[in-house]
Amino acid sequence: MKTIGLCLVLMLIGVTAQARWWTDANGERFEAEFVKELFGTVYFKTPQGKEVRMGLDKMQPEDLDYLRLNEAPEMVIDVARKTTLKERHKVVPPDDIIDIVTLSVGVEKKGEYQFDGIIKAEVFAIGKEVSADYPDVYRLVGKKQESFSFTNEVKNVFKHTVEVTVEVRRYKDEDGQPWGTKYEGYLVVLSDARGRQVGFLSDMNWAKPESLAALRTLKVSNFMDQKFQKLPVPRPTSLQDRSEWQAQF
Repeated sequence: MKTIGLCLVLMLIGVTAQARWWTDANGERFEAEFVKELFGTVYFKTPQGKEVRMGLDKMQPEDLDYLRLNEAPEMVIDVARKTTLKERHKVVPPDDIIDIVTLSVGVEKKGEYQFDGIIKAEVFAIGKEVSADYPDVYRLVGKKQESFSFTNEVKNVFKHTVEVTVEVRRYKDEDGQPWGTKYEGYLVVLSDARGRQVGFLSDMNWAKPESLAALRTLKVSNFMDQKFQKLPVPRPTSLQDRSEWQAQF
């Protein structure tokens, strides 16, 4: 039996850069932050808060070179999820279930200027404990990190895809109580070559960017709370160690 779920989320992402000196079409220099590029127009913000606009075709070559290497363009993230039921041996109890979840994360460049810099994508898959005794316990069930650049164009679309596949298992103990993990959601984080976060997307409304440092320290299979702080193991993690785990109490 196979179940397929599809989750598609689109998110436009912009970056706030550091101020630097640029040169306009008349050769005048001005200090400003790069804000975004939209339909061939580049938007800047001066330290005084004034907006400055300039067409890509009016920019100086050295400014364009800087832009292409250092300022990430606007991007769209889309996430598709496919879930299948893992086939098990006939001797395995029917309530011992393993779901195979595959996340396909696409990152598409939307800006018109050529961007030759590096983008790092981090994808985290999160599970949630099914036991009513642990309603706020989560688990890191998978993660993947991949760096890429938008160098491959297919039909005028620059897009990179990252795939992550995880297994999550739920079962019942001898008393019929549910244990194990169900798939809960994902986080996608994009960073540029200087380590600046240039994109964040999650389908879990409690997941916050400010907690990413804690999440990055966790290993796959670690238990955690909603702030990604590591928690002790709340249950036996396999059939083999149930008796050993119960002996602690």
